Amino acid sequence: MRKLFTSLFLLVAIIAQAQQLPNSSFENWKGSAGNTYQSSNPVGNRQRPGDEPSSWNGSSINQEVKVPIIGNQKKTETLIFKSTGRSGNGVKIQNKYVGAAGIGANAPGFINFGTPWVYAVTDIESCDGGVYGGMAFNNRPDAIKGWFKRSVNKGDNSYIIAYLWKGTFTSSISGGQNINDVDRAVLGKIEDRYVSSKGTLIATCEKVFSTTTNNDWQEIILPLEYVNSTEIPEKLNVIISSGDYWTRGNVKDGSTLEVDDVQFVYYSELASLKYNNKNYFKKDQTVYEISGEYDASKLSVTSNGKGATIEKKYDNDLKVLTITIKGNDYASNNSNVHEYLINFGSDEPVVGPGEDGPKELGAQLTSLANADANKTYVLYNDHFTAYAIFDPAYSSSNVWTAEMIGDSGHQLSNDEYSYPVDITSPNSSWVVKKGNNNKYSLYNVGAKKYLTTPVFEDNLDYFKSCTFSDEEVWLTVAELSGGKFAFSASGGEKDYMCAAPQSTNSPLSVYSINDNGSAWQLIENPNVYPEGVEPPTVEPTPPAESDVDYTPNHTEQRTHASRFVTSVSVNGEQYSLEEYQRKEAYLDVTESKTFMVEEGEEITFTVLADNGGWMHGYVYIDEDKNGFTAGISADGYTPTGDLVSYSFYNNGSSSDESGCNSVGTSLTGDARSTLYLPNFTAPETPGIYRFRFKFDWCNIDPAGSEGTYFNNTFMGHGGQIIDFLLQVGDGISPEPEPEPEPEPEPTVEELELVDYTPSAKVGSLSKIELTFNQDVELGEKAGNLELIKGIKNVAELSVSVANTVVTITLDKEITETGSYVLYIPENAFKAKENGGTIKTTLKFDVDEQLLGIEDVFEKQEQVIIYDLSGRRILRISHPGIYIVNGKKYFIK
Repeated sequence: MRKLFTSLFLLVAIIAQAQQLPNSSFENWKGSAGNTYQSSNPVGNRQRPGDEPSSWNGSSINQEVKVPIIGNQKKTETLIFKSTGRSGNGVKIQNKYVGAAGIGANAPGFINFGTPWVYAVTDIESCDGGVYGGMAFNNRPDAIKGWFKRSVNKGDNSYIIAYLWKGTFTSSISGGQNINDVDRAVLGKIEDRYVSSKGTLIATCEKVFSTTTNNDWQEIILPLEYVNSTEIPEKLNVIISSGDYWTRGNVKDGSTLEVDDVQFVYYSELASLKYNNKNYFKKDQTVYEISGEYDASKLSVTSNGKGATIEKKYDNDLKVLTITIKGNDYASNNSNVHEYLINFGSDEPVVGPGEDGPKELGAQLTSLANADANKTYVLYNDHFTAYAIFDPAYSSSNVWTAEMIGDSGHQLSNDEYSYPVDITSPNSSWVVKKGNNNKYSLYNVGAKKYLTTPVFEDNLDYFKSCTFSDEEVWLTVAELSGGKFAFSASGGEKDYMCAAPQSTNSPLSVYSINDNGSAWQLIENPNVYPEGVEPPTVEPTPPAESDVDYTPNHTEQRTHASRFVTSVSVNGEQYSLEEYQRKEAYLDVTESKTFMVEEGEEITFTVLADNGGWMHGYVYIDEDKNGFTAGISADGYTPTGDLVSYSFYNNGSSSDESGCNSVGTSLTGDARSTLYLPNFTAPETPGIYRFRFKFDWCNIDPAGSEGTYFNNTFMGHGGQIIDFLLQVGDGISPEPEPEPEPEPEPTVEELELVDYTPSAKVGSLSKIELTFNQDVELGEKAGNLELIKGIKNVAELSVSVANTVVTITLDKEITETGSYVLYIPENAFKAKENGGTIKTTLKFDVDEQLLGIEDVFEKQEQVIIYDLSGRRILRISHPGIYIVNGKKYFIK
């Protein structure tokens, strides 16, 4: 292959340090402090004591409180101090007790870009505070990073908070005043009734930590979560607090936090590179070589920068593609750029196996009970993007990884963990085997061995490796949210297979179920099949899609931010909602969560909610699979249709002052405020059913009513609908007994080919005669005969029949030596008497001496061709990729 002269190019590979945050190193100080807005009596701005970093505002205290009889009491406390940073100045933030006239509380020390406000009164429980506003900002950073030192900790946590938004959030604060862009309003942490206008939240992140490494300086990198993928922000605020910023009762007097070099990070590196569906990406690699001519439609690249731009330029003379990735802050920081070069060769073979690349991975297993022993799966961790594989080049005993990355707390210590995965290899493919007592084994097809895990030992200074075992190992499996699993040979608390990027020779170790590295997905791999299992020769017919629209009346984001479901459970198996899921009025998790029960089993359905008072629960099972319906029987309480349980309903009365639950228990007064759902039974018939929970007030409509009920609406009081799947038994619905097939009518005699002789001179082929055992006639496939050499059709054929003899005439004489195959499809020739037919393949060898004929029935040689859709074809008529006798070929 032609090699690239890399000296022609200058590669720029600098991770930029974005400087959009003003005074990020805290070198400059104001010489005095700014103002805090006091919303209590007396109302007004009060200058804080002490000094503050330029552009930042702190929480130092200057309060005045009216105390009966004694009169006004004033108090000042400095919470922000200039300190020695990692180099030059830093900032030290300290929590302090603040009181006057014997009345006081602990206040958190914090800095931010907004304006602090405080509500100070003699009733400590009513005191309040926070910040509002921020600074103008219109970029899309990927993370915030800084250096932090927690040397004094009295038992509470420090906070790092960042958020970006556009528009204006107007809300009331304690004291009754309306203020723009209060932190809790922007972040959705107060009820809607306190917010009179809303902007748009773009991105947010929050880090809670109690200590730093060895109580010394530690770099913390915190990724931003973009809740809006397209909008450009207008404002930002960053809050760094030495105490619990949101819950003042948790703040401890005397805890400190030192801070230095806080700044946003904008990434501009390559995150993925695929060409013709084949993965080429390797971390930190900047030059790639790919065979063949460049085709822009076959290239797929992504960057790890959310706002980064990707530019591609192809030099046709050099056959080099240059990919330039610029960070979102490139206009102000033009060093934030990475370049990558791809050298395209011109020596790709005309015919060669495997050039089509691998088939895409299939469906993710959401329940191991659905695992198919006739299929293989890749074992994948989406947090570290790690594939668990067998790689004898690095270890014959340890389970290895491919395509692994690290994160801010787990840096990749060995580049060999990150090499691309080959999903066409048996080494990357696993078979799931089911044992007794809900245990499973994982068998690697390439290693021909089983996965096993060690026992965690806390006193060791190294990582213990997950290894392969010759003997079958039955694993304890924990089912996690999102269709993920944790695997352990011992079932010990910290004995679950865990990705370990920071280990130098053990990419897979063990740790707790709750660790991100312990959450594994099993995804079907159609490229590899278990030993003894043949891949399908035709594309399987996809299951018929349901034409039922399960979408409820409300699919927007919930507007009632303070009342939400945190988890539901079925017979103790819990599903917890992530924070982003709590914001959705309709949550469809049918692809990631399946609850499993037995036929007719009694089901206990439990709901946990935050501020869930004065809400009710409703559960539905779509047994007939035609959409959800609900009703109440004549007794006034028994649910009908697909409704199986509810915690309260008034049976359509005009008043919601009284009602009952689904077993007829009468509920009035405060007893109506309940999410207790009476038990119900699973369907008696095995199968997989859609399973719905509705969080609502006194309404059984499974779609969430669009109308107003009792002066409120589904969205107004914070309703939510969540759809799961319910697997009953083995999940396989019984099929009706097939009708017996009719006995075939006897035939007088089967059609047989008794002789086949080409009429040809030595060294050529022009005519073929076939003789059958009885009179035949041409069938509907007589025009589909093919004469093939290798994998190409070599002549057009015409066919005639006379009694028992079929004559096949070629449109041209064949003189090229070699092997030729005549393919006769079924229904090409039919017996006149009984309609019988045959299907066969004949081989002819043309050489310079003579023309030999060999029967395929004896040689068992035939040419079978499939296209990439899995359809069998008779000949190759245009360029492309084909499967010929089980091997892949690319034809130009």
